[in-house]
Amino acid sequence: MKTLKRLTCRTDAPAWYATQVGRAVELRRTGTDEVLATVRPPAAWGDQWAWNLTDGGVFVERTAKADQPDGLVAEADACPKCGERNTDNLVWRGDGETVRCSTCGKQYTPPVK
Repeated sequence: MKTLKRLTCRTDAPAWYATQVGRAVELRRTGTDEVLATVRPPAAWGDQWAWNLTDGGVFVERTAKADQPDGLVAEADACPKCGERNTDNLVWRGDGETVRCSTCGKQYTPPVK
């Protein structure tokens, strides 16, 4: 079973910067501060994550094994329709806010902790 360890977000904007806002990292346009993209680590990672800049974007990376068994999100973050918890079947959407369950197709916003 593959375990999610890194999320990457890229932008084509010519001038941008990244900043941490709570449990999220935002890519913002320099000058206007417009939010170009947001990336949030899965809740199952707890506080065991870090972020860094990469060519054309930012990545968020799991830094240590979280409390959940490999490959599973916390029960509170499971799909509300079918109960799916496998990280391979729960895909973060490009907006960084919602998750799509590949098992049943439900799109939802995990609870904020």
